Amino acid sequence: MSHELKTCIFDTSIRTGKVEYLRYLLSKESDLANTVSVSSIEYAALHGHLAVLQFLFENCYIHNNIQSSRACENAAKRGHLECLQYLHDQGIELDGMCYYRAAQGDHLDCIQYLHEKHCPWFLPWDHNNEFVEPAQLLEMGEMGVKSSFRCLQYLHEHVWRSHLYPKFLDGAMISGNIQCIQYIENKTEQRERSIIQTPSPWAVRFGYAALSGNLECLQYLHQKGYPLSEALTRAASSVGSIACLRYLHENNCPLDGQCCMIEATKAGSLECLQYLHDIGYKTKSEECCQAAIQWGHLHCLQYLHKKGYQWNKKDSCYVAVRNQQMPCLQYLHENGCDLSPELYWVCIWMIVYRVGKISETVICLQYLQNAVVDTPFTAIKLALEHNMESMFQYFNLDAFLNDDAIGKRPRKKSFLKAIRNKWSLITLRRLYKDEWENDPMFCIEAAQYGSLQILEYLLNNGFQASMDICNDAAESGYIDCLKFLHERGFVVNQETLDAANTSDCIKYCSDYVRQLRPRKRSASDAFDDKVLSEEEEI
Repeated sequence: MSHELKTCIFDTSIRTGKVEYLRYLLSKESDLANTVSVSSIEYAALHGHLAVLQFLFENCYIHNNIQSSRACENAAKRGHLECLQYLHDQGIELDGMCYYRAAQGDHLDCIQYLHEKHCPWFLPWDHNNEFVEPAQLLEMGEMGVKSSFRCLQYLHEHVWRSHLYPKFLDGAMISGNIQCIQYIENKTEQRERSIIQTPSPWAVRFGYAALSGNLECLQYLHQKGYPLSEALTRAASSVGSIACLRYLHENNCPLDGQCCMIEATKAGSLECLQYLHDIGYKTKSEECCQAAIQWGHLHCLQYLHKKGYQWNKKDSCYVAVRNQQMPCLQYLHENGCDLSPELYWVCIWMIVYRVGKISETVICLQYLQNAVVDTPFTAIKLALEHNMESMFQYFNLDAFLNDDAIGKRPRKKSFLKAIRNKWSLITLRRLYKDEWENDPMFCIEAAQYGSLQILEYLLNNGFQASMDICNDAAESGYIDCLKFLHERGFVVNQETLDAANTSDCIKYCSDYVRQLRPRKRSASDAFDDKVLSEEEEI
């Protein structure tokens, strides 16, 4: 077993908690004690492998940067109190992120331990920064609010003491824990309460409640007398919260029907879409159908179509292909939308430039292959230019080769391009037409681009080649093609030698040309001729 394999098994055993494997491997190769990574320690802490941690610290070399690692944070996140205690005893630092992770998981025992060990408190964002990302607000809501009221209360009474961050309330709105919201309001200092109760932050928190789809928070804020706005109905529609949308409408909240329908369609909320339609909000805009197609919500598209909403027949299919929404594309085709050959080009372009998931685009391409009779030359041309041979299995090449509208010249150029790209014989056979055998250009291209296998295939199948084709192989420097052609009877002469560009081709041609040149006659040759003539006279 190689050292690399043993190292891999050793690291895997740490991550899976197999102490007996670690002990065995270390007994066989002591150097493994120096291979323990910080990430392995962190992983063991995350999954609560206390025995593994004890074994590693007692028997292995632990890097110095483990002191400031995330090992304690990981243990607190999953509530592994014993691992947290052991890691701290080994000198690993505790910081405010440990509080943060423990509260996220509702691990009060870890929070109490951190407080007893005088773990410093800090938040990973600036308290004075008025702008906080929504993702951070969501995390704030999870920290002691979404998890449980008891963690929030303990943190406030023992860690935060006399203050709470006003923005922490935003997280509470997102999490939707009314008990925590009320507790924060009651315990917040008067100075910070004035900040909380300014109109602008409350309007923002109203929006957070709507965006989280939390009806209880929405009702709580409304009952406190804060005004309703059009942005709330749009926010409720965007997350598909039918309960919030219905509550807002019933309480005379301003509502933009078209915007709400589009947002509900993007969210794939058929309930909100039906509700808006039933209360009389309709739109002649094609944006609703376009949104359903773009986001792949077939059920919304079917509902809108049955209710008479229009779509753009040309653009809708493009949107479906461009966003790889095969079910929507099929539904559009079955309901009167024509699939133009240009959609082939779109699929090939997406595959060539790796736009989106290639597997999904290939499914669309296969569907178009069966639904569209004609294959546009532009799609084949693009595949040839970018050397995408694998795409040819999806093309209707018979229709391409026999279509008089395309013309003979573009078809021949496609075959030449495939030769230059050194594509497989399978693809060449699919592109092959009998009428091309008298054109010597195909063999010349194969010789110039060093396609020996293709050159052999062409000559064996009756393709014509000029006698000086060896010049093309020598000029391009392909010695294998040069030797093959020479063995097949094609001429190698002084012109071939002059055309050769590489040392091996020059040597091969010069050796052969030297044999063809007449040898100069010496004096001994003249004497031998004289003796021979005298013998003949006698």
